[in-house]
Amino acid sequence: MPSTELSCRGRTRGAGAKGFADDDAPEHGPRDRSYNLQHLKLRIRIDDRAGTVAGTATLTLSPINGGMREVTLDAAAMKVSRVTVDGKGAKFAHEDDQLTVRLPKR
Repeated sequence: MPSTELSCRGRTRGAGAKGFADDDAPEHGPRDRSYNLQHLKLRIRIDDRAGTVAGTATLTLSPINGGMREVTLDAAAMKVSRVTVDGKGAKFAHEDDQLTVRLPKR
């Protein structure tokens, strides 16, 4: 009998099936990381009529290696208007579905 497990959407799937992608989607290995995500706080507003989500994400990170000068995050299909680090405005670039934040100090 094949083994099954419950996915995040409550559907039963066979062992080896992909939980968040189509079964024919290519496999991707883990990316190199420069930090550990310690905490994520989201404050969001959902507008069903406009089909939008707006809000603030507050991340607490710890560097894996010393000397970290920037943080790169996935940010596909997002409009980023402002970035702060420790409560102060920070320089950032939003290109190719990634948000790169320049840190004011190591």
